[in-house]
Amino acid sequence: CLKELGKKTEALRFTAEAIQLFESSQDLSNDDISRLLISYNNLAVIYQEMGKVSLAEQAFQNALDLGDDPQFNVYRRLGKVHLDYARFQREQKNNDKAILYAHKAIRVILPNFEVQNLQNIPKQEDLFAENIFMEALSLKAGVLYDRYRSDSQPQDLREAYLCMER
Repeated sequence: CLKELGKKTEALRFTAEAIQLFESSQDLSNDDISRLLISYNNLAVIYQEMGKVSLAEQAFQNALDLGDDPQFNVYRRLGKVHLDYARFQREQKNNDKAILYAHKAIRVILPNFEVQNLQNIPKQEDLFAENIFMEALSLKAGVLYDRYRSDSQPQDLREAYLCMER
């Protein structure tokens, strides 16, 4: 909330305090891990908006490492982290990494999804509120188009079109 009000310094302080609180706890539930993951992600986004690229990268990496731990079931939250990290990479002009993480977002929330087969997409009510799936496809298409414009690789334009056709 504070971030949206333009109070990034306060949002940064509260988010850092939340992370410290979670990290100092001995027994974290799966819900606590999910909140910690999102706190790292929020911290990264705040740093990104403040132009603190290396701190954003570090916070994203903390969220990704936590989300990749198989003992925790935080795949929906991890999908959001992958999507935000893909946006961050796009902003940094790291197109290959942006595409990779947009694809990872899709894979995390829809593990059986194949681009060639749209029959296995879950019902709309099964997709969660942020609609990460569509955002990730849109981001991937945009990055592929940007890469096509700079490198003139026809396969990037074709793949971008296929993403948007979905």
